[in-house]
Amino acid sequence: MAEGGGLASKEEDELNIPRAALNKMIKELVPNIRIANDARELILNCCTEFIHLLSSEANEICNKQQKKTISPEHILAGIHRRDCIHKTRGAKMALGREPYFRI
Repeated sequence: MAEGGGLASKEEDELNIPRAALNKMIKELVPNIRIANDARELILNCCTEFIHLLSSEANEICNKQQKKTISPEHILAGIHRRDCIHKTRGAKMALGREPYFRI
């Protein structure tokens, strides 16, 4: 939380991934590596920025299609539109639309 503990810092915290969730993800992904607090903060900021960017892209696509609900297809299109094509397969696997391993 930022110094002063004012309203802006509370709103900023509400827009971020909870630190406990981030710490759990880091621990699961790299269990034997220590990560400095400032590096964790950077990861948190990057994740938050990516989510905001992707949400904005998906919302724009959704609005252009005159839809009221963002669907997984809008998210995938937003990933593609932002030149993050290498992330599309991971997103499809998370949706259960593509197997984790190809035989």
